[in-house]
Amino acid sequence: MLYSVMMRVRSYQEAVDRINKATAHSEDCTLTLLDEIKAGSIQYPFYCISLSSKNKSKTPKLQVCLSGGIHGDEPAGVEAIFTSLENPDLYKSFLSKIDFTIFPCINPYGYEYNTRTNSQGFDLNRKFDKKHPPKEVRLVRDVIDDKKFILSIEFHEDVDTDGFYLYELKEQTPYFGEAMIQEVVKLCPINLREEIEGMASSGGIIRRSAEQVLNRKKDWPQAIYQFRKGTPHTITTETPITLPIKDRAKLHLTAFDIALRQLTQLH
Repeated sequence: MLYSVMMRVRSYQEAVDRINKATAHSEDCTLTLLDEIKAGSIQYPFYCISLSSKNKSKTPKLQVCLSGGIHGDEPAGVEAIFTSLENPDLYKSFLSKIDFTIFPCINPYGYEYNTRTNSQGFDLNRKFDKKHPPKEVRLVRDVIDDKKFILSIEFHEDVDTDGFYLYELKEQTPYFGEAMIQEVVKLCPINLREEIEGMASSGGIIRRSAEQVLNRKKDWPQAIYQFRKGTPHTITTETPITLPIKDRAKLHLTAFDIALRQLTQLH
């Protein structure tokens, strides 16, 4: 098994400590232990965080899903989520309109051992269509299937890119991608290739049509699963790993902030 030969690169326990500390100091955070993920003799706690203002609202809130760390060798997404939780000023202004459901680290084993896959060798972001998926995916699906999200954002990284780019899946305008790119370019180069990961790209944006998504018969990533389950807008941000992790986290949060501003302006 993979866990018997891998070397630990970072500490998931340190991540857990940061989650506990950040959520304990915020009245807006609710931390839920969904279950534990077993990898050999190790049991990794698997968390979901709800971020919601305790002030009652007369109108229904917008539901937004945020996730990071589904690929363990892409740690900046996890760092971005921790940074946001540790700095409430980054999210408090949105809580009057938005409730957040957050998966801070979907692949705890991969995060600790710096592998794309989980301890069983599965790429979790290709298992969302499976009848019996890995436990990490099942736990995420159990939560998101019960919610009606208007937007889902995933933080990813790309070892091959020379600049920031994003995937945006939405049937029609208004799109958020261009505004996100316009802000991120102030901090980092944009990947301006006309083809990224085998898909057509323009201005750092890969925008897949609903038809392309519906024609994908297997190996669904989280974004496609959520879109097919009714989330009308999904965005995946991709940062270059050549930058320091704090800078990559800042890129994710900058793009995320713009997406939320665009969303709240529409509603």
